[in-house]
Amino acid sequence: MHRLCFLAVLLLIGCPDDDDDSFTSIEEPDDDDDDFVPDDDDDTPDLGPDGFLRGYVVDTDSAPRVELPVTELDTEPPNAASTDGDGVFLLQPESWEPAQLWAGGEGFMEIGIVVTEETYLGVGQPLLFETPEREAAIEFIDEVFDYEWVPETGFVVALIDTPNPEDQVGMTATLDAPSIGPYYFDDEGSAILGGSIPVADSGAIAWVGVGHGPASIEVTPNPGMTCTVPAVFQALGDAFVYVHVFCQ
Repeated sequence: MHRLCFLAVLLLIGCPDDDDDSFTSIEEPDDDDDDFVPDDDDDTPDLGPDGFLRGYVVDTDSAPRVELPVTELDTEPPNAASTDGDGVFLLQPESWEPAQLWAGGEGFMEIGIVVTEETYLGVGQPLLFETPEREAAIEFIDEVFDYEWVPETGFVVALIDTPNPEDQVGMTATLDAPSIGPYYFDDEGSAILGGSIPVADSGAIAWVGVGHGPASIEVTPNPGMTCTVPAVFQALGDAFVYVHVFCQ
């Protein structure tokens, strides 16, 4: 699915090239293999028991981050689950309206993922937290968006999944929060300010300079389609937040 490859680009891992053997193949974790990212081509991925979220936390070298807590936002006491030796976690959200998880750590950019039960099951893949080193992430924003990172603001991405990637072309989205955007991405991965999704399977729409606080995304699908979009979520200062959207 497009979202894993796009996240890899954002976090400076890079997308796989058919002729490049240096890219870590995407595969299920192996007890004897400490370097992996999950298999987004698996026909029967393990999404965990009903009512749970299953996912992975990896660093910018695709190595699992072990015993790192993944926490549901705004829960008291914190609803958290630690990753195991393969960087895998399993967490039952207290709320699905929406469920917002975050992970980070000293020296790393904090990452948030926002889903509903419908978008999680619709996308049909475990969650993937790719946690970049903070300075590398800020440099990426500067280079790709020609934008100087402002402290206490954040970066928000709507990740749109469709059964047919061609159906993403022409879709648009708006973010109800102080921000600069939306940015769309061409087949070279270049950010384009304004317009609509220009090519198939690039269903990521981004905003920079997002103010901390409540936010919501509205997606305009193509005729005949409907989208499931998480309701109001928290845009986080000094963090990347990915909002999963499922359209069919």
